[in-house]
Amino acid sequence: MKKLVLLSTVLLILLSSIKAQWQQTNGPHGGSISYIATDDSNIYAGSFGSVFLSSNKGVTWTSISNGLSNKSILSIAINGENIFVGTDGGGLFLSVDKGANWFARNNGLTSPFVFSIIIIGSNIFAGTMSGVFLSTDQGANWTAMNTGLTTLLIKSLAFSGSNIYAGSWGGGVFLSTNNGASWIGINNGLTNGSISSLAVHGTNIYAGTNDYIFLSTDNGANWTKSKKGLSSLIIMTIVIKGTYIFAGTSNGICRSDNNGASWTGVNNGMTNHIVTSLALSDTDIFAGTRGGVFVSTNNGSNWYAKNNGLTYSTVISLASDGKNIFAGTDVAGIFISNNKGASWFDANNGITCTEVSSLAITDTNIYAGTGDSGVFISNNDGANWTARNNGLTGKSIHSFGISGTNIFVGTSNGMFLSTNNGANWTAKNNGLANSILSLAVYDTIIYAGVPGYGIFLSTNYGENWTPINNGISSTYITSIAQADSNIFAGSGNGIFISSNKGANWTAKNNGLTNTYVTSIAINGSNIFAGTYGSGIFLSTNNGDNWIAVNNGLTSTNIVSLAIIGTNIFAGTKNGGVWKRTLSEISGIKEYNKNNKLIVYPNPASDELFIELSNFDKSKIEIISLEGKIMLRKDLQAFKTSIDINGLSQGLFLVKVYTEEKIYTRKLIKN
Repeated sequence: MKKLVLLSTVLLILLSSIKAQWQQTNGPHGGSISYIATDDSNIYAGSFGSVFLSSNKGVTWTSISNGLSNKSILSIAINGENIFVGTDGGGLFLSVDKGANWFARNNGLTSPFVFSIIIIGSNIFAGTMSGVFLSTDQGANWTAMNTGLTTLLIKSLAFSGSNIYAGSWGGGVFLSTNNGASWIGINNGLTNGSISSLAVHGTNIYAGTNDYIFLSTDNGANWTKSKKGLSSLIIMTIVIKGTYIFAGTSNGICRSDNNGASWTGVNNGMTNHIVTSLALSDTDIFAGTRGGVFVSTNNGSNWYAKNNGLTYSTVISLASDGKNIFAGTDVAGIFISNNKGASWFDANNGITCTEVSSLAITDTNIYAGTGDSGVFISNNDGANWTARNNGLTGKSIHSFGISGTNIFVGTSNGMFLSTNNGANWTAKNNGLANSILSLAVYDTIIYAGVPGYGIFLSTNYGENWTPINNGISSTYITSIAQADSNIFAGSGNGIFISSNKGANWTAKNNGLTNTYVTSIAINGSNIFAGTYGSGIFLSTNNGDNWIAVNNGLTSTNIVSLAIIGTNIFAGTKNGGVWKRTLSEISGIKEYNKNNKLIVYPNPASDELFIELSNFDKSKIEIISLEGKIMLRKDLQAFKTSIDINGLSQGLFLVKVYTEEKIYTRKLIKN
């Protein structure tokens, strides 16, 4: 019995230890796919963070990266049970068990950048930054095969019979008829020598460049531009299916049914139009894009996303309205979770730019800032979005800040203010230089991080700005946040803190092993700093000391942080969203957000906002100095707006009654 009790205790401790870790949420799905390859029953998708395998036509995906010391995949080739992947800086890897395990195969390979792989019998050819390499022993050894190559940057390889074609970047197409022993240039009529893709069908060769497709019908002796329907697009991939030719471009998929004489866009259902790879699986066509994988079962007429399990997205912004979590990604738009990350769904109806760099939420609206299309607003929980850019001359949005009815947006062209829910925007740049990267608003005080110029301060709603950089050694300010009287600024050179509204700053980096700080999140006296490359750090003493809190976190390139309820969420590069319960983090100071009341603006003129997490069964009273109750209202939400136009000017008391306690604040009515 004692042994049983001891075993149970140990098991409970182990389970508790496992739980007290960062957990990757189930999404957002998608991410940037660099290459797709298929065999009889499997589909392999390479990304810049893993190789993914689907054995059920893309219905579900599983990461298979054991042994991959470099997970930035550029190319994939399959030969029976053997799978080769070429990487961006790590050379070439081989799996002999369908991706379960990987082993480096780089002996003799002088370039670690492998853009293309083809397999011809027992010969394996690799196109690299240092030319073409050949292996005749399953990648154990490699030999350079560059005689005749005048350009060594080889982006694509293809073959037909004994002819091997190499597409170079800058030198056009080369042909070898002797297994790569020598090469000759075959560029007659090829007016663009930057070859990004090759495909061969019989005696026809298709060469994709950074503007058009070129066709040769005589094994490369002569080339003709194929351009009707193609408008200066970068041709990233070409695949041939029967009489159809498909071209994946920088703006969607084009199809030709007349040998390239003309092309038609076939993108119905495609939510991301940067198409990096195309592959055939039986009668299906798979497309790898910057926003995940899509499949067509009817020759491109319709496309359907196939991203379940493909948790590879880069999440650059996070926000929550209490019910839902919103995640903005770099290439796939906005995703929503209504169950704390257990599942995600995309919500991009009306959004024309899928790089969502910033998110903000008010009582009734959700604001999304995009990479090149300005601000979008949703008033129905993200179901639909509408552009709101009247007066906004900077359409690259970096940050939001909200104070009451004032909405500030930091853009590539400075600061803008809207006082009518984004219907109109007014520039607020007097004394402010350059673009705005980061932004924090507290009542009338606004802090703006300006790349190359540091931090600027406005104390009058953005009417005037003053630089406040005394003590700051970095002018690249990525994030700004306030905890009580302290202002925290994250930069490319660590954390800086000011306790006097930015008049002076002090570096606070003790224990911070990586000073490239991308984001800051605050929970009471607990300060979290997300870094690019070293995960997340915690300080419980105003930044005097930092400790890493990365147990279980395998995606350590942190791009965004958010405290949502009792959890901290982290948006990562190529790893989706991760979460951890705050109380599980060792060393954290307990902070009950239910005990925090925020009343703003103060002084106030016509509208007052009350923020209280535990608003259930709570009410507010505004009382004159004579003790007369001037206004009474029940709190119906975390954030409540109160019309105070009927109050005369003067000093009042604000009382908020909860089940736990009574809060009292002073209010000045202008």
